[in-house]
Amino acid sequence: MNLFNSSYYKVQKTFLTICGGWPYQTNYNYFVLRTIFLTGIMIFMFLPETIMIMRNFKDIDLITAILPLFCGSIMGFSKAIVLFSNVNEVKILLEELQKDWRNFSLIESELLLIKNYAKRGKQITVMYAGSIYAGGTCFYLMSLAAPVADLIKPLNESRHRVFLYPGDFYVPNDNHFLLILTMEWYGLMCAGHVILTLDTFYITLLLHSCGTFAVLSQRLEKLEITNFQINKDQLFQENSNIAQDKKVYFYLTECIKLHLRNIRFTERLNSTFSKAFFIDLSFGVLVASASAVKFVLSINEPNQRIMYGGIYLMQSIRIFCNSLPGQLLINHSNRVKLAAYQSKWYELPERSKKLLLILMMRSEKPNEFVVGKLFAMNIQLFSVINRTCFSYCTALLSLQKN
Repeated sequence: MNLFNSSYYKVQKTFLTICGGWPYQTNYNYFVLRTIFLTGIMIFMFLPETIMIMRNFKDIDLITAILPLFCGSIMGFSKAIVLFSNVNEVKILLEELQKDWRNFSLIESELLLIKNYAKRGKQITVMYAGSIYAGGTCFYLMSLAAPVADLIKPLNESRHRVFLYPGDFYVPNDNHFLLILTMEWYGLMCAGHVILTLDTFYITLLLHSCGTFAVLSQRLEKLEITNFQINKDQLFQENSNIAQDKKVYFYLTECIKLHLRNIRFTERLNSTFSKAFFIDLSFGVLVASASAVKFVLSINEPNQRIMYGGIYLMQSIRIFCNSLPGQLLINHSNRVKLAAYQSKWYELPERSKKLLLILMMRSEKPNEFVVGKLFAMNIQLFSVINRTCFSYCTALLSLQKN
């Protein structure tokens, strides 16, 4: 447990604890925090938007305005359900991560590699969280601009007041503007925090897996028969060769175990969060497309243009941040094969060569984070999603003109 209080994982632990996803919390904290976040997303975001869509189903302009944050509420709720229903899997992943740190702490160079990848995960988490919370707070303050201006420099009539998103709360909007705006912001922050938590947790674990592959590659690159010499003054020549053979064989056995353990780690991560990211990407395309449409159409409304432009930019950054670790995982798993090729395998004893061949054959298949058992998370997927967003954007703009 001390590892998660260190600077590398403390931020991630805090995010999981806030939303009730930390597996070492008490049952009471689980219940209270999960209730707060799920009701916040459902009551203050999803239901008001759903009611507004049902009442104005034929208003394409209004539907386009609601769509980005309506899809965001679905993404947040689905990720919350996946996170809360897989607490045991999360606990196993954290225990495996802790076990890896204990194993790598025996060799300074390997521990340094793991620390570097953990540091990258922390940096991404902090920047990601800063953008999410800063964006949500800016949207809230922008909506407050009109009532504040009415107080500072009142006009004959009240300025036009803009909510974060169109929603029906069954109360008069003009009389309860600040209350409704705060409820919308609360619902938005609940969804945003759950999305942020699961995304950064996934990124942190994938980067740890990349670090483990980097350690394995480093071990294979150092694979030389001269590193396993036995003191011949103390042993006969024949016994020396046998002892050396055993040392090489044991070293390769440990490499294979590390490779297999890391493959199982990524497979567990895949099976735990694959469905959540499939839903995320499916609705994320609609978020980006609808936001781009509203950005283009809101020529005379600078506040709306800034808001929807910010949503589009944030969503694009999110998809890129989720795709990049998947690409790094593929690259690092492929590097294991290259490291084995570049080692001085030709100097090894025969049975050690056969053991290395098993590792090389398994490393021919790259490790991937597969979304919904359909496509791998990588940079190519990011490019495909961007093209799809532009296609949907064009179709929605054509629908608006008609």
